[in-house]
Amino acid sequence: QPTAESNAQKGVSEVQFLDVLQSVLPNVKFGGEFPIPNFPHPYSMDMAYVDEETGLSINIEIDEPYEGKKKQPHHCLDDDKDRKRNQFFLERNWVIVRLAEEQVIKNPQGCCRYLVEIIVNFTQDKSLLEKVQQFPALEPVKAWTVSEARQLAVWKHRETYLHEAGVYRNNKINSKQ
Repeated sequence: QPTAESNAQKGVSEVQFLDVLQSVLPNVKFGGEFPIPNFPHPYSMDMAYVDEETGLSINIEIDEPYEGKKKQPHHCLDDDKDRKRNQFFLERNWVIVRLAEEQVIKNPQGCCRYLVEIIVNFTQDKSLLEKVQQFPALEPVKAWTVSEARQLAVWKHRETYLHEAGVYRNNKINSKQ
């Protein structure tokens, strides 16, 4: 389990999504921090679900294709940073669920349904399904490479879906930097 509460900046999509997610899974919280051996900075999770009864622990990550201010590619398939991070959590028996920021913004209920389906798959507790059966299914979003993330930044892809959701204002993304 984490050793401390995370001090990482919370993105607007994370704050909005946590409210929706806690309506279905009240024990989801903003994630904590894990010290990394031989490294000065800890890993921090966006959100964490821990089932006290079964021990199931899920690291819920909200991934954006590029950073808000610098427009640098972020969470890319061909960047080892997330792969190493995932391995760190897997070695500690955490399940990692990566949702695209676009999914969380456009279909937070579908993201909730997806997470509940994962929990049911592990725990076989089908009673949770009643809470999300009316929620729409989650449409997949293709993961991106560094090159694709750069193109998405040129096209202002994040700004488009964030603007539609009322999160993009004054030519700035009011989200995780």
